[in-house]
Amino acid sequence: MGGEKTKQEHGQDHFEEIGRQGGEKTLDEHGKEHFKQIGKKGGNNSN
Repeated sequence: MGGEKTKQEHGQDHFEEIGRQGGEKTLDEHGKEHFKQIGKKGGNNSN
């Protein structure tokens, strides 16, 4: 609901931009090793 309305008002690029910004902030705060560890755990593992 809210996401659909935002998408209609701002377009898909809005979501891509906030996702990119979030990824950059996470990289700045936690470094590349953090992403490597996430990758090793896999997408279906919540540990």
